[in-house]
Amino acid sequence: MKSSNLFRVILGVALSCTMIAANASGTSSKAKRTDFETKVLELTNKERAKAGLGPLVLTDKLCNSAEWKAEDMADRNYFDHADGSGRDFVDRAEQYGYADWTFLGENIAAGQQTPEEVVAEWMASPGHRKNILKPQFKEIGLGYADEPHSSYKRYWVQEFGTR
Repeated sequence: MKSSNLFRVILGVALSCTMIAANASGTSSKAKRTDFETKVLELTNKERAKAGLGPLVLTDKLCNSAEWKAEDMADRNYFDHADGSGRDFVDRAEQYGYADWTFLGENIAAGQQTPEEVVAEWMASPGHRKNILKPQFKEIGLGYADEPHSSYKRYWVQEFGTR
């Protein structure tokens, strides 16, 4: 990781919630996944395969939550698990219909330029790595937003779950 990068990790107590920031194909409600989201899924599942774990399956409800979160952070120019109303990823997952879950987690990142960069930084962070390699997680939702006028420019979200 570059020394100029701002690196923050926050670990949620019971839900293994993490985030990271750096300076500078299933379908969901989007007609087509972005190339960046598709690549993040591919790279995430490669890391799981290296650890002997099965792939995460893309699910609409988690994608809708992750997409909303990435777009909200970009549009409102903030970086946090909680939105302006104080809702966290658990609240959002349930709002988007991801009910009867047994495990939930979230990775967020901002500023990384490529899927390779964001997944590499998540894997270098113990909390993020734990989410990506958590054997209990079976499903994933991905979000990506690009807003040139915001502080970080690019925002990345992974929502993990098991029902």
